[in-house]
Amino acid sequence: MMVQVMAQMMAQMMVQTMVQMMVQMTVQTTVQMMVQMMVQIIAQMMVQVMAQMMAQMMVQTMVQMMVQMMVQMTVQTTVQMMVQMMVQMMVQMMVQMMVQMMV
Repeated sequence: MMVQVMAQMMAQMMVQTMVQMMVQMTVQTTVQMMVQMMVQIIAQMMVQVMAQMMAQMMVQTMVQMMVQMMVQMTVQTTVQMMVQMMVQMMVQMMVQMMVQMMV
């Protein structure tokens, strides 16, 4: 009887320890998988945010460059027009003076 009881208790202890170990293993693996998934999701989000920021920066720089080029073009054209008008005025004045001198 004693031997049977001892054997039963031993078997129960073994089963309990096995179950506990199984539970611990499953919990650990599930936690690890959860952490890994969280890390992956966070990494993906970070990459997306970085890509969005990069795209925004690119767009901003492109717009700035476009605006600068537009301003330069307008300034150049205005300066050219001013110079042309000045030259025309000078030529007209010269012609008028010549005419007056002739007269």
